[in-house]
Amino acid sequence: MKSTRALKSELSATELADKFLDLWEEAHCKNKHDHEWLKMRYRRYPIDRAEAVREALAARRQERGWPDQVEEIIMMLWVPYEERKDR
Repeated sequence: MKSTRALKSELSATELADKFLDLWEEAHCKNKHDHEWLKMRYRRYPIDRAEAVREALAARRQERGWPDQVEEIIMMLWVPYEERKDR
């Protein structure tokens, strides 16, 4: 049986983007979760493909008609600051 962490790392960039946007929608449309809740959920996923996920987020976000800020906030919540500044 594979670990949950291994299964999460096998998701494609597009699947991760969809997952992140679904979590965003759940948090904001239902007004029941804040950014800390999102941050905890997003950081369960490895950041090794962050750039590919960012590209997929941009495409998927546009398909949903959401503003650019959604993509930027998701990336800030997902990728720790120390990792972002080194990229």
